[in-house]
Amino acid sequence: MQRTLLYIMSIGIAAGALSMVFFLLLAAGVPFVGIVPVVGIALWAYWKYGVAATMKWVEDDGSRPFFSLIILAVGMATMVAKSYPLTERYGGWDAWAIWNLQAKYLASDTWRTLFLNVRHGHPDYPLLVPGITAFFARILPMCRIEAIAFVPAFCFMLFIPVLIYLQYAGRSIIVATYVLFMLATDKFFLTLGVSMYADTALAFFFLCALAAMKQQLAGNRQVAIAAAALGCAMWTKNEGVVLSAIFCLFYFRELFLGGRYKYFAAAIALPVLTLVVFKLGFAPANDMAHGLSGDTWHHLTDMERYRQIFTSFSDNIEKNFGYIRMGVLLYGIVCLWRRQWPGKDMLMIVCCVAAYFMIYVVSFMDLQWHLLTSADRLLHQLMPALVFVIADKLAGNGNRMSFVIRRG
Repeated sequence: MQRTLLYIMSIGIAAGALSMVFFLLLAAGVPFVGIVPVVGIALWAYWKYGVAATMKWVEDDGSRPFFSLIILAVGMATMVAKSYPLTERYGGWDAWAIWNLQAKYLASDTWRTLFLNVRHGHPDYPLLVPGITAFFARILPMCRIEAIAFVPAFCFMLFIPVLIYLQYAGRSIIVATYVLFMLATDKFFLTLGVSMYADTALAFFFLCALAAMKQQLAGNRQVAIAAAALGCAMWTKNEGVVLSAIFCLFYFRELFLGGRYKYFAAAIALPVLTLVVFKLGFAPANDMAHGLSGDTWHHLTDMERYRQIFTSFSDNIEKNFGYIRMGVLLYGIVCLWRRQWPGKDMLMIVCCVAAYFMIYVVSFMDLQWHLLTSADRLLHQLMPALVFVIADKLAGNGNRMSFVIRRG
């Protein structure tokens, strides 16, 4: 199933690339009638010389895991059925107050006024999600922004459990199936997924980068996929820059040594260019960075802040991510049984959680309000990757796929 898994990653990255090219052409003053063919040509080149060139080196042994595909289909149908009652007409608060509002700006000829809405619109946030919506909103002016925004939001949500399932179904159908239905029936995961927020998209791209490093592709093409996914994460939310930096630190050898830096640089060039143009040419100063002051040092020594943040994280995990407690416990038991230290993928996620923790420590905002309005979403960004890492440990190394139909 490796090809299907890589196609899912490639579709997500293609959506991110569309948003980047769209924004760069807007910034260059190109009229929309000229943007459409350029975006089309860029996506065609990406698919032909990037995706297709990679896929031809991915072996297809002719097997079609019939039983596992039935499980996948049932899991996806369950996800649709469970998420439908949770869907809101205009999305969640951040959807209509930030992401879809930004898309409406970008879909208009006066899109630069987006950056004047400093008080409530967060114009310093990267534009991957609203960029995708705005591009199709210009092509389909008869459709509501919310209807267009819902499609990529739902796809990003759907891709996450499917990607994890495809990665591990060949090693342990039990673990893969459990993860699939766990996420497909998790109310919090589904609620955020259909809310049209950017957090699920960021979770998907971070997961893609981690999954890419598990692939063995000719010419180290997995490095290019990971780099492109990290670039998309950076263009999705400001937190994506933090996560990408930590990821590169932990996977420095795999990403940069042995000449692999060339693949990394080529794949991340467009996201970095887009982010630099956006940050230096259009976006106002980030509110968190702008708010740092002398009080920051007092925050670092305020033990009550640490206690409050830890309590918030713990309560959120208990309320919204209860499955993680058992997963981490099983991960630890397996490590002890095999006499292994936790893998660097697990240590990387712990480091990401610690980075988010410290962001709250130095935050200039009212801490209780800041935690209440964002802690659950920041943890949501990391949970799919954490589930992926735990599943990797529990699935073992064997190939226990059954009910396989072979061609001819």
